[in-house]
Amino acid sequence: MKYVKMYLLIVAGFIALIGVRSVIRQENLYLYALDNITSYVLWSLAAFAFLVTREQRNQ
Repeated sequence: MKYVKMYLLIVAGFIALIGVRSVIRQENLYLYALDNITSYVLWSLAAFAFLVTREQRNQ
């Protein structure tokens, strides 16, 4: 359950990052994000794997 929350936080972070970039550029970047959804999924999985391995090392 802890890992599910961690992954959801990572996904929420990516969504927030797209939102901030949309505000800065003053255009809707969510449509472009849907085109690159595979890239965002892979990046979120990589970040999740990094955090899980880091947490396991700390234990």
